[in-house]
Amino acid sequence: MCESMCPETEILERIEFKQVNRFEMSLDPITNVLSPDPLKMIKRFTRLSGETQTKTQDIRSIKALTKTCEYIFKTLIPTQISLHGKSIFGDIYLFIFDRTKSIRQDVIRQNFKTENQLQTENFEDFLLVVNIYSQIIRFYIISSHLLRSAPTQIFDRTLNYNEIYSSLNSIHIFYKSILKNKNSTLEMKKGYIEFIEYSILLELVKSNAYSTNRLTLGHSINTFLNEISEISGNDQISNSPTIKIVCSFVSGDLFQFLNQFHTLPRYCKYILEPLVIYSRLKLLQKLSITYVLKESISVHSIMKIL
Repeated sequence: MCESMCPETEILERIEFKQVNRFEMSLDPITNVLSPDPLKMIKRFTRLSGETQTKTQDIRSIKALTKTCEYIFKTLIPTQISLHGKSIFGDIYLFIFDRTKSIRQDVIRQNFKTENQLQTENFEDFLLVVNIYSQIIRFYIISSHLLRSAPTQIFDRTLNYNEIYSSLNSIHIFYKSILKNKNSTLEMKKGYIEFIEYSILLELVKSNAYSTNRLTLGHSINTFLNEISEISGNDQISNSPTIKIVCSFVSGDLFQFLNQFHTLPRYCKYILEPLVIYSRLKLLQKLSITYVLKESISVHSIMKIL
């Protein structure tokens, strides 16, 4: 298997055909010109057809994928933002969006057996996979916040959400296998619950965007609630700010929804931003109707929340 961020065959091919991204280049100290840097090159995403055979030496190992994620999220992004400011994020998003799809693709090619009891020898690899998906999911979520006003050619919110859904489905599978193992810990359970809550909030956003009926939404959310209950009991559900805010929105209590929004962890806030915009518009409409009809309602309360 490949133990670097990019297979050697791809490095040579992309350099030859001038297909190296600017984030994979370094400044030549002699010529003062950007040139391809093999140490910065990251395997790009390739859509495989049914006839395409992937060579084993082109599939990165879990350790290589971990190293790639660490480079992307702890070196590449901080360095670029430090040099160019946050305005560079739109450009770097497109690059990382492609490379993280490639990372997930190579995870799938490991052919992990997740449907059976997790063997002890695979436990560490599964933890590394969960860590990989965790970083990628958080990147997609924070991108939806930082690029919320970006043009569609830079940021496609629907496409970004689709990648979050796909990544969440994968991390759920690996977490379930991990938690069946005798070596699983309380922290691992808390980590799993975090991503279940992200799934619940995304279901809420999706149901509002596509006008999903309440029965379908309720079925989807109940599936996730049952998983939380199995892990930590019903108390975790009843005391969860995530569940409370879902109940407020579904019941139509937009005042309470906006009040609760400010108490959520930041990644939960980023996911719910489209619903905040929707709720504010609905309350502004109510404020307008109240003014016209001169109904008795606390205008001050509405304005304070908005």
